[in-house]
Amino acid sequence: MKTRLSERLSYKQARNTLILTFLIGALFSVIQVTLDFYEQDHAIDQEMQALLNISSTPAARIAYNIDEELAQELLLGLLRSPTIIRAEMTDENNTPLAAISRDIQHDTTRVVSDTLFGKTRQYKKPLRVAYDPEEKLGFLILEIDTYIYGSSFIKRSVVTAVTAIIKGLILAIVLLLLFYRMTTQPLSALTRDLRRVNNHARTPIALKYPAGHEYDEIGSLVDSINRLLHVISTNLKKRRQAEKQLRNYLVDLENIVDNRTAELNARNRQLRDSNEELDQARQDAVQMAKTRASMLASMSHEVRTPINGILGMIDLLLRDNPTESQQAKLQLARESGIILVQLLNEVLDFSKFESDRLTIEAIVFDLHDTLETATALLGQSATDKGLILQNQLDHALPHTVVGDPTRLHQILTNLLGNAIKFTHHGSVILKAWAEVQPDQQCQLHVEIRDTGIGIPEAMQEDIFTAFSQASSDTTRKFGGTGLGLALSKKIAEAMGGSITVESQPNEGSRFTVVLPFEQTVQEVSPYPLNHHTITIAGTTMAIAAPPVLASIIYGYCREWKIDVWVPSWHGPWRQQDLERLSKTALLLTHAQHLVVERQNPTLLLQGSDNTATNTPENDTVVMPLPIRKEQLHTTLAELLGSDIHPATAYSMTPPNVIVQEAPPITTRILVVEDNPTNLMVAEGMLEQLGYQVTTARNGQQCLDRCQKALFDLVLMDCNMPVMDGYEACRQLRNNAKTCDIPVIALTANALSHDRERCYRAGMQDYIAKPFERSTLKKTLEKWL
Repeated sequence: MKTRLSERLSYKQARNTLILTFLIGALFSVIQVTLDFYEQDHAIDQEMQALLNISSTPAARIAYNIDEELAQELLLGLLRSPTIIRAEMTDENNTPLAAISRDIQHDTTRVVSDTLFGKTRQYKKPLRVAYDPEEKLGFLILEIDTYIYGSSFIKRSVVTAVTAIIKGLILAIVLLLLFYRMTTQPLSALTRDLRRVNNHARTPIALKYPAGHEYDEIGSLVDSINRLLHVISTNLKKRRQAEKQLRNYLVDLENIVDNRTAELNARNRQLRDSNEELDQARQDAVQMAKTRASMLASMSHEVRTPINGILGMIDLLLRDNPTESQQAKLQLARESGIILVQLLNEVLDFSKFESDRLTIEAIVFDLHDTLETATALLGQSATDKGLILQNQLDHALPHTVVGDPTRLHQILTNLLGNAIKFTHHGSVILKAWAEVQPDQQCQLHVEIRDTGIGIPEAMQEDIFTAFSQASSDTTRKFGGTGLGLALSKKIAEAMGGSITVESQPNEGSRFTVVLPFEQTVQEVSPYPLNHHTITIAGTTMAIAAPPVLASIIYGYCREWKIDVWVPSWHGPWRQQDLERLSKTALLLTHAQHLVVERQNPTLLLQGSDNTATNTPENDTVVMPLPIRKEQLHTTLAELLGSDIHPATAYSMTPPNVIVQEAPPITTRILVVEDNPTNLMVAEGMLEQLGYQVTTARNGQQCLDRCQKALFDLVLMDCNMPVMDGYEACRQLRNNAKTCDIPVIALTANALSHDRERCYRAGMQDYIAKPFERSTLKKTLEKWL
């Protein structure tokens, strides 16, 4: 292949050298021309100044004698200079004595000269005589044409540029020939020799050194190529030997393949048999998984149905004026049933995690209410053990957020329940705050501290493992399955958060939950009264409560700008404390430290069992523990306002007194349930709520009842004989008379796909068994 001139190495070297030489030459030419310009410009001024100096002496004498004829002759002599185009002599008052001029020389190249040096220049020199230097006799004025100097400068510049270009071209040609001779020619010869090498030659071939290049880089290249050719020749020889051996091996291999083929056929038959067994095992595993899911759903339904009957009957008995002994026993039975439901829910949720079917909701909910409800639900358990259970909400905690309130409530109740279970004296405190981000995202931090038995450091990781507890005798002493913490941690991680623990034996524990939520744009005020704060100047409130509870209430009061003081909790009241107490507007005290002789209002804090050490007076407001922040704010606003009302708003009704709700407008409800116990429970709850109840034992009876009478709502069980609730609901929807009746599922099927199946059948809502009376009431009020 012939190399083009533009691709030759010598050409590229000469080209690059020429470009570099041209750039350097151009730079030096520009510098030389620039210096020449400044020298020429300065030479013009110097020449004219010299001419003025020579002419100024005779011109001064002429001006002194005021001889116009001599002045004219002097100016004519100056005008003989080719550069001078005008000469003028004036007296001291600028009156002309003589003046002479001529036209400017015109040329096509004047534009460049005039741009560089200007078209004309004017010089002016005062005239004085030597014997009277102070007196001005006049001025000698000369105006010159710069073209003569400019044209001379332009010619020199052109010569400089042309010379630089010619030098560059000559240098390029010389370098091109030199590089071709020293580089391209020997490399081309070396390339030709390489092309003549026979790749299949049995003897190695050595290239010759180009003349004069035995010891330079080209000679080194030849040495490297010769070594490479020797290696190639050696490898070719070895390859021929290997090919010969390979042909011998192929013959042997054919014999071996024939023998192995028979063996492989036998093994293939065994493999087919194994694959059939594996496929059967896979089908058995799939069937087992389906059976497990069906068993789980069946277990959920079969367990929830009798539990609903038990809890419902207990609720009905609690409202039939039982004796105190009977009430305590019924309450214990009810709590045991609730624990059983919680255990069932934990097992179901844990199974959802194993099958990746747990869903996390994203709805707007009241964060304050969710946190305080979790503590309120466990208030009775804390009171029974003599513990202080209280929540502490930060003032900057968002009120409404977007997330899953059910899962948050589940995590909190698990952690709070554990804290109460393993704490024998002291307190359990839920502290919550949030880190709000500019993009409406916030990190919720919930810290649950207790003063319980603590957890050894070596066991702190194991407590989050399913069916594991801190020690082997924990289950025997405290009960439980070890699912609560494991499930809570999995739920927190599914929500994008975490749960950590810090604990020391006999020093209590601190569980910290961090969960991400989205803050709503329109933040609802958690304290609608008094615009977030109770500003009461000069008003004092006293807090007589255990230190941990007093500290939380004190922080709330300072947040609301209430002047508050905390007397000593331990020991009897001192005289000075009693005197100061008599001057306070309000006393907030615990049931264990109630002051009876007091004229001003008292806010009494007591456990949710409604028992107190001392009987409250008429001017005492009772507030149950744990305190809700909004409820405390509202109560203080009423008690410390201009109109102080006696306390009746928050005192609770004793549990043995039945509160009969005002019956709604005559409303007929059809309850469809095949289980007699559950039917009796639902019927009793609805009658207590003031509704007219009609019952049916299956879906067919439901359709018959709806044809004979008009109902405002139907509570429908799903699994029934004759006709199930799904089919009955579909037929109700297909009937013009019954298509608009609200149908609410009342079923023990608690899995997520069961809820979706109810909605697909046409049911508007869903109540899972076991259900509480409050849940039933709330759902009915929603649809009626």
